[in-house]
Amino acid sequence: MGTLAGALIGGQYVAASLDVTGTGASGLAGVVAGALLAGALAANAAGLRVSGRLQLVMVLTLVGLLVVAVLGFRARPALAVRGR
Repeated sequence: MGTLAGALIGGQYVAASLDVTGTGASGLAGVVAGALLAGALAANAAGLRVSGRLQLVMVLTLVGLLVVAVLGFRARPALAVRGR
C-alpha cells in the first residue's frame, strides 16, 4: 500500500515539476507511477533470484562443513574436548 502511495506522489511531483495541469496532470502522474512501480517490481524480482541462489549456496556450504566436522570427529574421537 505504501509503495503505491509513494509512486503516485512521485508521479504527481513529476507532473507538478513539468507544470502540467488538469486531466493531463492526472494522466502523467499515473504513467509515472506505473513506471516507478514496474521498476520497483523488477528490482524486487531480481533481488529475490539473487538472494535465493545465495541462500542455497550458503546452506550447501554449511551442510558440507557439518558433514566434514562429523566425519572428522568419527575418525579421531580422541581429539574431542572432554567435559569434567
